[in-house]
Amino acid sequence: SRVAHVKRFEEMLQKKEKWFFDVDALNSIIDYFIERDDSNKALDTARFAIKMHPTAYWFMLREANILSRQNNHILALEKLNQYELICPADVDFLIIKAHVLGNMEQFNEDLNCFNEALQLTDEKDAIYHDMAFLHSDMGNYDKAIQYMKIYIENGYDDMICYDQLIQWHILSDRLIECISFFNKRIDANPYSAVAWLC
Repeated sequence: SRVAHVKRFEEMLQKKEKWFFDVDALNSIIDYFIERDDSNKALDTARFAIKMHPTAYWFMLREANILSRQNNHILALEKLNQYELICPADVDFLIIKAHVLGNMEQFNEDLNCFNEALQLTDEKDAIYHDMAFLHSDMGNYDKAIQYMKIYIENGYDDMICYDQLIQWHILSDRLIECISFFNKRIDANPYSAVAWLC
């Protein structure tokens, strides 16, 4: 179990030894520390994983993602650039890089990463969600609305997203269109409690 892996990992650290952990166990330990908002331990685990499994390049992405969470965006970008030299661009890499660039307010490069990721996957919904918020950060509310509507229309009944969509309609002076959108959502899905609340 994950807790057993974490206990064993922490025991290893206390004893200042180096024990074997497989890739799945280390991923699980990193997730555990991230869920507990302990990014330092998550980062230490990712770095340990890179040394133990140098060909499991996914851990380089995990390290970059954790560094970005710690607002160490420049180092995160350096790690991503190292990853890119070894591996061809994949969806996970592009999404993590997009988030790092967005945190650095390099919005055009961020957008390029998201657009490239869209070309590489059939699972586009999370990318549409992230692109909506990126366009909002750029002050482009029309595009934010466009991408959030796609996300919602693909079946995501999420109050936070609905609230954001309403705000973007207000900011772009499109409230009548917003009311029409929610009326259509209720007609299409009359049991959607979230749509009714809006």
